[in-house]
Amino acid sequence: MLAGCVIFVPTGPGEISSGDAPQSTTPVDAVCRNGEVELDQSESSYDLAGTCDLIVVSGNDILVVANEVERIELRGDRASVKVDRVDSVLVSGNDNSVEIAGLDGLDAVEITGDRAAVRATGVIDSAIVNGDENTVESEVGIETIADSGERNSFAP
Repeated sequence: MLAGCVIFVPTGPGEISSGDAPQSTTPVDAVCRNGEVELDQSESSYDLAGTCDLIVVSGNDILVVANEVERIELRGDRASVKVDRVDSVLVSGNDNSVEIAGLDGLDAVEITGDRAAVRATGVIDSAIVNGDENTVESEVGIETIADSGERNSFAP
């Protein structure tokens, strides 16, 4: 179990944005309890310090910046997440984006929503895409791809 995490009020939305994300969001405080946190306040921004086992983003139009996470689940729409390290990502909402900056790579990404973008600096071991018009990119490569959607793209 990873150590607890606390969300501090950010000074701004940072470098993350999706095409449909709001230009200004309301900073919200939240605490990772027992390794988990649910971010459900729409049109809000969260700056997560520390580590967390699970982050669930269930609100819409949310901006999230995080350090280390085992799993991220995007259930809402139009969320933008920037994380240093994450093991797995599940995207079931629409128009979401995830950027993984660390070189550790990503064990698995699963997308069931539409128009998501997942970008990783490190290798992505597994990409499963069931939605449409999604993009999965890795600067190093994607080991295994299962694509049952339409008009999805994978790079390199």
